[in-house]
Order: sequence, then C-alpha cells, then structure tokens
Amino acid sequence: MNSLNDDCLMVIIKYLNLNDQLSIYEATKDHSKHLNSSVFFAWKHQLCFELNPENFLKFEEKPEMLDIFLSSTSATMQELKLECVTERFLKRWQNFTFPNMKTLEYSCDSNYDDDKAIEIMIKLFPGLRCVKTHDGFHYDRLQKWSQLRKLELSDCCENLNEHEGPEMIIKCQLLEEVTLSCDFHWPDIYDALMELPKLHTFTYDVFDRDDILDVLLEKRGSDIHKITFHDCMGKHSMTTLCKLSHLHQLTLKEERFTGEELCKLITDLRHLQRLDIIDHLVRLNKAMLWQAVASCPSLKILNISGVQLRDECFEFIHCLMEATLKNRSQPLALYWRNTDENEKLIQRHFKHPSLRISLKPLEPENIGWGMVRLHLKPLNPS
Repeated sequence: MNSLNDDCLMVIIKYLNLNDQLSIYEATKDHSKHLNSSVFFAWKHQLCFELNPENFLKFEEKPEMLDIFLSSTSATMQELKLECVTERFLKRWQNFTFPNMKTLEYSCDSNYDDDKAIEIMIKLFPGLRCVKTHDGFHYDRLQKWSQLRKLELSDCCENLNEHEGPEMIIKCQLLEEVTLSCDFHWPDIYDALMELPKLHTFTYDVFDRDDILDVLLEKRGSDIHKITFHDCMGKHSMTTLCKLSHLHQLTLKEERFTGEELCKLITDLRHLQRLDIIDHLVRLNKAMLWQAVASCPSLKILNISGVQLRDECFEFIHCLMEATLKNRSQPLALYWRNTDENEKLIQRHFKHPSLRISLKPLEPENIGWGMVRLHLKPLNPS
C-alpha cells in the first residue's frame, strides 16, 4: 500500500470500518509513517462517525488509541452516532472539545446509568443543532441544548411527568423540526409545539390517536401546506381530512383509498398543486384518476409510483383524458414510475398538448410506517 498515492489511500481508508482503521494505524506506526499519517489525516477530514460497543471495547483495551483518535477528530467532527454508549467510555472524551459538533444520535447501555452518560454528552456537545435519541426522553434536557433546531424522538418514549413537557418545549424557541413517537400522549404537548415560532416540520406516529390531526388543524390549519401519510390516512375521518384546505402538496404512501374517496377529498383541497400516490395497495381505476384530476383544477403535478392500474378500454380513457385536459386552464405534469406493464400503454395513449409525461422518478420524502408529516409556514420565519 505504500506505493499508492494519497488520493487512493484516502478512498481505501474511507471504506474501512473504524476498527479496521484502528488496526492499520497500530500496525503501521513503527513501519510506515506514510500509511500511518494517512489514517490520521483521514480521521481529521471525516465529518461523520459511528461508534458501537465493538469500537468501545477496542478503545477500552487501548485507551491511548482513543486519545489519538479524538485528537485528530475533535476539532472537525460534525455528526456522531453512539450505540449503547456508557458513562465510563465518555469520561475520557472530556479531555477534548468539539466546537463543530452539530448532530448527535445516541442510545445508552441499559446496564449503566444513562442519565450520567447524557449529562456528559450535554457538556461535550453544547452547540448541537440536531439530536436523535433511542432512549427515554427528559424534557429538561431541551433547555441545556439551547441551539437545538431538530429533535428526533421517533424511537423513544417519554420518561418524565408529561405535565412538564409543554412548559419545557415552549422555551425551545429555535426548534424547527420535531418528530415524536406514539408514546407521547399528553395533548398539551401538541398545543405547545404548534406555538413554536420557527417550527416548519412536524412528524408524529398516529398509532390509535386519530385526534392529533384535529388538534393541529385547530391550532395551525391555515399554515399547513404539505402533508404525507404513510399507511394511516384511513384512521382519519373525511371531515378531518377536508379541513386541510390550504394544502399545496399531498403524499399518500401505501394507503388503501378508493378512487371515489380520492375524488371526494381533493375536491375540497382547492389549493392543491401536487399529488403523490406511492405504492398504493388497491388497484386504481384509470377513469377515477382522470376524474380526480378533473375535480382539482389547481393540480399541477400528479406523481404515481408503484401503482398497478386496472386494465380498461384505453380508447374510453383517452376520451376522458381529452375532456379533462381541455377544461383545465393550466398543463399537467404526470410522473409515472414502477408501473410495470402499464408504461408502454401510458406512453402510447396518454398524449395531449397540455400533458407532460415523465417516467423519471420524482422522489417524495420518506417517513416511517404509520406516521404523518406536516410542513407548516413558520409563525416567525426570520
């Protein structure tokens, strides 16, 4: 490897896991200064790291290697993921500062005191912008990470008196994105979140809580301009869904709606500009799709992926398409992807001056199963 130039070495080192990198560093410190310094240089310029119990064990066996690793990474590290971390492992980190750390994802070892480990992380990384935890969450930690913009709690549960949550959350005036798991039950939490001045994205797990969307609509209904449902739209009543009257984009992933239900819904969404139907679980009727387009004059983009359409008389569908597009005041962009045998028929029959067809992907955002994501106009965007 000594014959390789620096660029080649960097590429190779980049694709090795951390333990292998550590092994190379140890093996070459007395025999190949070039390769040894290349590993150190790679750490220094790598912005993101993931450490797991196997790495912790390696560092515990040779603590001097942890000092070398942290001396090369602490000044430039921006993102860190710690899996089953312990207070004991983090203690040595307190000899270093991490001025550029912005994103932390962590879980604590259940065999140790996780509160002490978290307290150390708060001191180590005071300027965090994004935190994702896989453990129980204490609201009082929010104030200690005063620069927090993004809070990811999709994999954790509440771990403190729920009544204290709203009071703590409302003090986090810089929060812009929040994700909650189904374990956050207290309704006032959602009221408090909707009062955050800079909040623009909120994701939550519906589970059996069909009332959450009603609460959010009551507080900020006119500010919700984009929403994604992942196999949970059916848990909400049509009355509730039709209150999304200011919506510009609707994404439905793995849902089970009929064409009639789709038409009924988007007829009331008078500002809707984009509709994504992704991996729909019921075969759709092509006529219903064009009836849906006809019922929503504001629609500019129809994005369909992984959807099987029922075989029908394409000549009849063509006539319906012609009538629908003729009555529209603006053209329609139609994106198709992963529709298998339908694609050739679509290209052959779906032709019109006001229709732009594309078989390239128009990727929607990805959220977990059973979740809803709202995009809102911030109360105070500045």
